[in-house]
Parts: sequence; structure tokens; C-alpha cells
Amino acid sequence: MIRYKSILFVIVCILALMVNAQEAPADNLRVTGRVLDASTLAPLPGMRLSVPGVSAAMTGNEGQFSLRVPSKDVEITVTGPGYQQKLVAVKGRDHLKVFLHEEGYNTVFKSVLTPLGEVNNSHITHAVSMYDRDNSLSVAISGEELLQGNIAGLNVLLRSGMDGAGGNMYIRGFNSIYANSQPLLVIDGMTVENQSTGVSLIDGFLSTPLGAIDVKDIQRITVIKDGTSLYGVKGGNGVLLVETLRSKEMATKIDIRAMGGMNMTPSRIPVLSASDYRKYLVDLY
Repeated sequence: MIRYKSILFVIVCILALMVNAQEAPADNLRVTGRVLDASTLAPLPGMRLSVPGVSAAMTGNEGQFSLRVPSKDVEITVTGPGYQQKLVAVKGRDHLKVFLHEEGYNTVFKSVLTPLGEVNNSHITHAVSMYDRDNSLSVAISGEELLQGNIAGLNVLLRSGMDGAGGNMYIRGFNSIYANSQPLLVIDGMTVENQSTGVSLIDGFLSTPLGAIDVKDIQRITVIKDGTSLYGVKGGNGVLLVETLRSKEMATKIDIRAMGGMNMTPSRIPVLSASDYRKYLVDLY
């Protein structure tokens, strides 16, 4: 009996030591590593790494970092100017190598604008496409022309060749013959019906909410292929989330864009004058 009690006492002590060994160093757990450019493999200084609500750190001159973590099963958020945000799962590792892509690079780690805020592209459950290119030198006149041929599954039919006439947009084809089949517009968080607001005296010219925005002022457009779960029946034809440019710098900045052209009179075709034509008819008949 005494022997069994001794064995039981030893087992309890071992379990207590194991629990203390797991709990005691929880505040001292650290993850080290380096942050590198995914294209050039150059070290990236000044990148911010954080475990939300727990700790944060910055990378050094060689891209090295040391971050305190509550456990080895957390996700580290890596951000920095000019680079995409990335979520890195520790997965029990002590040393990490993080590769960041530039903002314009198309990866699954790119942040996508959604009705619930910015979400990592790898965490999205909807069919989503995003247009976030630089429009400063774009030749497109309207937002419809900007998206034409750049979003998979989006068909844009321009109403005419007139500048500003706009176009009809359809996601995954026509959904109705009589009802409006165009996607719902959400401009800077405001829901707008994607319908023509007026007819001009000029035939073929229609004013639309998206056409009223200068393409140079559009920062990015997110196309949600099926927005029924987010906006109900109105989002059944899809949703276009439009975010316009906002000031990022306090200093005054003036952008100027100039366009020029030249009109030339074509070579004149030699034709008969009125008197020559009359003489020609007299001679002919």
C-alpha cells in the first residue's frame, strides 16, 4: 500500500512539473527571423511585425527581428510602407523567413476591400476580383471603360463611341430580361443604384453614377460576383465597391495633365465646278 502511495505521489509531482514547465516560459517565448524582399531577396529594414493585442517589433538594418509571442500557434502580421501586408503562421517554429511583395504585385496576400473592411485575399470566401492599377495615365474616359477587359466575368457593352456615354455592365451574363441586370454600386460606402439618371439632348448620351467619377480619382474597384449574402436582392447581380482617392500627404501637391491634338485639312480632290459641270452636261447631251 505504501509503495502504491509513493508511485502516485511521484506521478503527481511529475505532472505538476510538466504544467509549470509549459506555463512558466509563456511570457518568454520569442520568435526570431528576417524579412526579405520576395523579388530581390534584399533585407527590408523598418518593417513592423505584431501579434495584435500582445506585442510588436520592427526589423533592423539587416531585416532581422525578435518578437515576443504568447504561444507558437499564433499569426504574425507583417506590414511596411510600399509592401503588401502579410499574415505569417508560426506553426511551432522558432526562426522565420518572411518574404514580402510590393504593393502592385498580384498575390493571395493582397488586402481586398470588402463591405466589412480590408480583408486578406486568402481569407475571402466570395468570388472577388479587384482592380487597383495606376490610372494617372489611363486613356479611359469612364469607369466602365476602365473595367472593360480587366475583370474576369464582367462584360461591358459601351452604349456608343461618344465620350462619356458610359456602358452597360453585366456580371456572369444577363440575369433578367425586364429587370435591371447591372451590378449594385457602392461608392465610398454609399449604396447607389446603377441606373441612368438622365437623358441628354444629344442622342446616346446617358449620365450614370460611375460615369460621373473621374477615372483619375478612382483608387481601386472591387467586384463581388455574387453579393446576395451581403446586400440581399440588390446584390444579386453583383456588387462594385468603388474607393476614391484620399489625401495621404499634408504637403500641397499639384498634378497637371495636358493633352494636345492637331486637325489637318485633307488633300483636296479635284472636282468640277458648277460652270464646268454645266458645260460637261451640254457636251454630253
